[in-house]
Amino acid sequence: MGIVQDTLCAVRKMTKRDVFLEKEQMMTLLMYLPTWDGKLPQPAILKPKPLWTGKQLFTLIIPGKVNMMKTHSTHPDDEDDGPYKWISPGDTKVMVEHGELIMGNLFYNFHIILNALQGDKSTSTHSSSLPPSLPRQLAV
Repeated sequence: MGIVQDTLCAVRKMTKRDVFLEKEQMMTLLMYLPTWDGKLPQPAILKPKPLWTGKQLFTLIIPGKVNMMKTHSTHPDDEDDGPYKWISPGDTKVMVEHGELIMGNLFYNFHIILNALQGDKSTSTHSSSLPPSLPRQLAV
């Protein structure tokens, strides 16, 4: 597998609903992010021990300018109406607001975010400053 496949695999695994990171794991991944300001976000779960989600990790990677709502190719059309308009039981709808990953599994949509970053001159330094080792670290 090449870097693209490794990255997509890691992104999918890390943004699943049932992925939780302990403080040591979160800190290890954050130290590879050059734009990290040293502040740990509030954990998603406080007790019995603090746990962070993979979505919280990607929220720190995605710049604040990104707003996006996309659906995966497997997203059922009937989920777009009625009670499921703003949620996705299958986690096939991705919503990013002001750089915060609200819901969904990034999987194929991650390349859309990276392409948007590379096209935007004001954020191109952010995307190019992502260390090449980050996908490798996420895949572990």
